[in-house]
Amino acid sequence: INHNDEFSSISSIAKYVSNPILAKLSLLEAKKVLDDEIAVMNSSNAVTFINSDDSIIYQNVLDKSRIKYTTIPIYIDSIKTHIPKNYEKNFDHTKNILLVGSFDWLPKKLNAEWLSNIVFPIVLKSFPESRLIIVGRGADQLTISNKSVYVYSDVLDVDKYYSKANIFAIPEKQSGGLKIKSLEAASKGMAIISTKFGISGSMLEDGHECIVCEMEAEAFAKAIIGLIKNEKDLHIWLWRNVGRGILFAVQE
Repeated sequence: INHNDEFSSISSIAKYVSNPILAKLSLLEAKKVLDDEIAVMNSSNAVTFINSDDSIIYQNVLDKSRIKYTTIPIYIDSIKTHIPKNYEKNFDHTKNILLVGSFDWLPKKLNAEWLSNIVFPIVLKSFPESRLIIVGRGADQLTISNKSVYVYSDVLDVDKYYSKANIFAIPEKQSGGLKIKSLEAASKGMAIISTKFGISGSMLEDGHECIVCEMEAEAFAKAIIGLIKNEKDLHIWLWRNVGRGILFAVQE
């Protein structure tokens, strides 16, 4: 089963780093990973993808005469389920933004620093009381100079931090795989602002379960500011995710 398309993720780094040596090394590492992934898949009898975009990439290199491949995408069931226990608290944190991830991996570290040091200062110009909360493994290694950014590294319980904000940011610049954090955030009733890569494979739709932005600082900040300015719209987003009780299951 293919969960993370490491080839696409690593090769994407080359597009967003300014260091040409790092970009070249990323492409070389991506090629090595691709060869390894192809070898593993071609040694199997069957391969299952959970992201239709990834399946298109790999179908061309599989031994189709011998290997059976299928795609089983994530399915969003709109049947109403439970409301998260912390949901009532979300309305007290209208101006707070949450970022969750594993920042000991370079691409995630770069994404977090881009959000913290380039995007978030733009938000602060309109809402100086806003807070960016970053939670996850290796978060204490991030290079951040903004006092309005709160970092919690290697925490035991991530869930409690979802009650401290109601806007969830996914500043993902790497393609490939399934970004599970987008599903977790939706299930918590968060208003999600993401790049197109951040919801890859999730089946979340722009304008329904999330807001998709261009990978550009002004556009990302504008989307956050727009939700903060209009609390009515923000609450509609929150109620939409919780009211529908977004439930994730595998489509049979």
